[in-house]
Amino acid sequence: MAGNGGRVVINMGRLASSIEETMSQDLLMSPKCCIFRVPNILYRQNNEAFTPDAFSIGPLHHGHPNLKATEQIKFKYLRCLIARSKTGLIELILRRKIITTSLGQSTSTQ
Repeated sequence: MAGNGGRVVINMGRLASSIEETMSQDLLMSPKCCIFRVPNILYRQNNEAFTPDAFSIGPLHHGHPNLKATEQIKFKYLRCLIARSKTGLIELILRRKIITTSLGQSTSTQ
């Protein structure tokens, strides 16, 4: 940017280049991981806002007393999904293990 008689001139090409460069950098997030933990600074401000009322996704709130009833619903849908699948339960478990291993620690550290 350069001052020019009280005006500001923005080099759009340079700005776009800078943004693209920033986006292309490794941002400490796995591109395969899409469920993240809430940052502590946000959680401390209002932890109830980030605690599920009905359904939870992932292991963080597994076994929470308020979610027991909906865990049963999730198992019902899992049973229906497996029944429609041509893949057996053991094969699905093995595939899940492979996927989890390839993600590394993404679900536990993010």
